[in-house]
Amino acid sequence: MDKISSERITLLRFPLMIMVLVAHASGETVNLNGVVYGYEGKMTYLTWLSSCIVGQYICRLAVPVFLIISAYFLFKHAPWSPAEFVTLLRKKARSLALPYFVWNIIAYGSILLLYAFRGQPLVSADDSVARMQILNGVGLGVHLAAFQLWFLRDLLILILFSPLIYLAIKHIPKIYFAVLFAVWAFKLWPLPVPCDRAIVHFSIGAWLAINKKNLFQFDAVAPALLLPYLLYLYKAEMLPKALKTPFYCIGILMGVILLLWATKLLYKSPSWIKGPLLYFSGASFFIFLVHEPLILSYSRALAYTLMDPMTPTEALVVMFSVPCILTVALALVHKGLCVTAPRLEAFLTGGR
Repeated sequence: MDKISSERITLLRFPLMIMVLVAHASGETVNLNGVVYGYEGKMTYLTWLSSCIVGQYICRLAVPVFLIISAYFLFKHAPWSPAEFVTLLRKKARSLALPYFVWNIIAYGSILLLYAFRGQPLVSADDSVARMQILNGVGLGVHLAAFQLWFLRDLLILILFSPLIYLAIKHIPKIYFAVLFAVWAFKLWPLPVPCDRAIVHFSIGAWLAINKKNLFQFDAVAPALLLPYLLYLYKAEMLPKALKTPFYCIGILMGVILLLWATKLLYKSPSWIKGPLLYFSGASFFIFLVHEPLILSYSRALAYTLMDPMTPTEALVVMFSVPCILTVALALVHKGLCVTAPRLEAFLTGGR
């Protein structure tokens, strides 16, 4: 990959992390243990539209882009010999599987401590439910304690099946993608893990790499997609129920192309913009691992409590500002760990 493309990807990493936190913070309220914090009144149309479009549509582009980039770099070295694939799996066990299990267990432990502090039962009295809680807590269930880590879980599974994905893209790409997009757009995928959208975006990144395409292959068509994408955002919530998912899938694909294209603007931006983005880019994975289930939720609850009572506009400000402030704060914590406890940081992030 050329130097410009590499820097464009690096510049995108920190903004993508902010987008993930904003998506997880979307909504005017947060429910903690049955107590609702935030604005429970009726939102104005403008504040509702802003919250919905940014939180539920634009910021939801972050994970697809992460999956595409992950697959792109993985398949740059495909096909693999059996020995090379075993070596690859060993590397991914340290860089992905280790932080996945560590942070699920940390999240589960923190939730148990919180319940113990409140004098609530730590696990369900129902044995089957209790077993499921424990499986989720250690990262072996569907509904994870650190729910954002579904991304790592699905990525690890897809990496295991990457030789099969390589063969499908190499030999029957049209059939493979036609079936894949149909299953995604019409909700035909029968399994909870890995999810259909993860397979689609992972496969797109794989296709780009296998066919020796640049990750920014579609920059040339991106400007032509801007108006249709804005029109889609405006009409998305007004679509009939039967059309929402197919158009949502089309909107995601358009948005991903536009988001990757927008890195051209970041690359050409002044140093006071590029500098912090490059400086904090290395903290992105750490922020992703630690921000839920407690830190983001309790930060929002604290902000809502301090501003109570609030207006719809103030609720919107909290929804956007808390993730941004928290992202920078966690990035600074990461930098501090790198300086004071580099071995601990490497363990917690898998050396990424």
